[in-house]
Amino acid sequence: MFLCIDPAVPHLFVSNVFRHCNFSCRHPSVPKLDFSGLNWAVFSLRFQDAIEAKGYWGHFDGTSERPSVPKLEDLPAMTADAPAPAAPSAEDLAAAISQWDKDERLAKLLLTQKIPDSALMRIRNKKSIKE
Repeated sequence: MFLCIDPAVPHLFVSNVFRHCNFSCRHPSVPKLDFSGLNWAVFSLRFQDAIEAKGYWGHFDGTSERPSVPKLEDLPAMTADAPAPAAPSAEDLAAAISQWDKDERLAKLLLTQKIPDSALMRIRNKKSIKE
C-alpha cells in the first residue's frame, strides 16, 4: 500500500520517483484486479488507458524493445549512393538501455500495485513485463 502525499505541499520531501510512481494516488479509477477476476474487463480497460497515458504500454505489448547493439546483418548495405548510417555512440546506447530498463521497472511496478498477491508471486521472476 502506498501513502498518498500531496506534492503541492512544499514542506514535505517526496522524491521524484515516488511522485511519478504513485499510481494508486494518481489513477484511483484503475481498480485493483479482484482475486476472482470478476472485474477483469473494467480493470484491463482502465489499466491499459492509464499505462498508455503514462507512455509505458509498449513494455506490455512488446513494441518497446530493449535497445541493443545492431547486428551486422541488420545494418543496411552501404552503396555508392548511400553511405552506411552512423551507429549510436556507446554512451548513447548505454543511456538508452538505462532509460529502457528504468521504464521497464516502472511498468512492472505499476502493474504489481494493481494485481492480487497470488498473481504477483507468479510474475515476480519474469525477465520482462511482456512475459
